[in-house]
Amino acid sequence: MIWMERHTNDLSMPGLYEPREVWGYTVTPKPIVLSPNGHENLVAGTSHNITWKTMEGARIEFVKIEYSMDNGHTWREVSPWWNTGSFEWDPVPVVDSNRCLVRIRDLHDVTVHDTSDETFTIFRCLRQLSGDLNGDCYVDFSDLAMLAGEWLECANPFDPSCE
Repeated sequence: MIWMERHTNDLSMPGLYEPREVWGYTVTPKPIVLSPNGHENLVAGTSHNITWKTMEGARIEFVKIEYSMDNGHTWREVSPWWNTGSFEWDPVPVVDSNRCLVRIRDLHDVTVHDTSDETFTIFRCLRQLSGDLNGDCYVDFSDLAMLAGEWLECANPFDPSCE
């Protein structure tokens, strides 16, 4: 691989590295966290599908799934799991934190792992709202879409097949 880094837009000036310098690197195949990977809002006590992909060449049979509520200072185990690329986290722990991360690691080699790119939030839904049709603790367009879908399915209340 040939790589050059320039620190100026003036093409008449040489960059920090000279042309034809060769730089190499080694990539260790590992799992890559897909979700939650940052900025999600998870309702405590519900379920969330943790997903990841494994880089080609990685020979990982089992993973250890962990989460942190303090931006990675401490970790708690969710579960050891087969390296299938997904795990239903059910229930999401009943906590309130906007500094959560998920980490997926090779069960047998703790140096092979990936962590959420950014923090996400786990929060307790303190009040059930009547308009919250999908149970995510918000009344938003998702709820409106569910209501519209049901209404469009059978908009005539006098139709006997609509019950």
